[in-house]
Amino acid sequence: MSSSSMERRILVLTSLAHLFTHLMMLVYPTIAVVQAKEWGMDVADLLSLTFPGFLLYGLGSLPAGYWSDRNQGGVPLIIGLLGMAGGAFVCSVADQPWEIAFGLGIIGLFGSIYHPAGLGLISRGVKRSAWALGINGVFGSGAVAIAPALAEILSEWVGWRTTWIIIAVPALIVAVVFLFLPIRIDSAPQDEPSTSPEPAEATRLWTPSFVILCIAMTLGGIAYRGNSIILPTLMNERVSFIGHGVATSITYAFAMIMNYLSGRLSERYSPSIVFLYLVSLSLPPLILTAWLSGIPLLLVAAIYGGFALGTQPAENTIVAQLSPKRLRGVAYGFKFMLAFGVGALVIPVVSHLLKNYGLETVQLTMAGVVGMLVLVVVAVHQRHKTHAAETTSS
Repeated sequence: MSSSSMERRILVLTSLAHLFTHLMMLVYPTIAVVQAKEWGMDVADLLSLTFPGFLLYGLGSLPAGYWSDRNQGGVPLIIGLLGMAGGAFVCSVADQPWEIAFGLGIIGLFGSIYHPAGLGLISRGVKRSAWALGINGVFGSGAVAIAPALAEILSEWVGWRTTWIIIAVPALIVAVVFLFLPIRIDSAPQDEPSTSPEPAEATRLWTPSFVILCIAMTLGGIAYRGNSIILPTLMNERVSFIGHGVATSITYAFAMIMNYLSGRLSERYSPSIVFLYLVSLSLPPLILTAWLSGIPLLLVAAIYGGFALGTQPAENTIVAQLSPKRLRGVAYGFKFMLAFGVGALVIPVVSHLLKNYGLETVQLTMAGVVGMLVLVVVAVHQRHKTHAAETTSS
């Protein structure tokens, strides 16, 4: 098989796996709003059931990255899809809150495989990796965008139990198809020439640049997780002319465009400056979500989501540039262990703030986290410039 055909196969599998990973991880915050009425529970208590899944989603990333560095084909992604589908089926038959938490835990554990394995596969097996990460990010952002609307519409039409099954079956089909379409990488391709400053391949992982980037990724993960679980509730409380799931999906739609643009910009310019601009632009609209409602809330939330999620291709390109190819999966594993594992710790905090202080306090707290993130990303940009200069001259 030609290298271009294999690259297309890699991009298709990783993009579909990205879509189903975010879809399965993010339908429950919307389902919880519906389920709270059926079970007579507080939505904040149901949202707390997501904690085990999101924690495993992060903690499983590091061993998944280690495994993917030693199995560089598509097998880890296929196993991840099969496991997530199994967790979705468990959720579909749950009658008690702990059973929901158990099913979400299975989804989180197997979902943790995707990011280190999928992004590592792209960075090693696709020549235009920054562009490919942008395309891949569109599928992830698309899943983030459609998950709330899909969960709300299906839950109303066929019930929340059948919703889980409808989402699981296509993931199973993709996994089975790619069992017969093996992916192999004999050697990692070199990136095509770019107009952006391109540092040479890193020789070791734990440099000061990577450590500072890890701090940024942790703060970004806290902000992402906090906003992703509270947004359906925010829309349910403050947007009355459309359903909360549809409203949440609208706010994420801009992110698909920004992921593509971020990937293209990271090919042309330094990804760290793209990262810095997008993070900085995300802060003002997030602050405004603390007080707005209706159409103004939809607009500023969409702007925030676009800039915040649009950082991912740039950030993932920096991870690839700061890590040796032989440790690419481990590098992405560390990223998502911090972003999703440590980020999951914000869930009980958000639940507590929501029950005791209200939505305004939750949003302002998340804005404070993003404010700290901006300061750290300034340091990331400075260190990345230094790293690029040092490796280019050596």
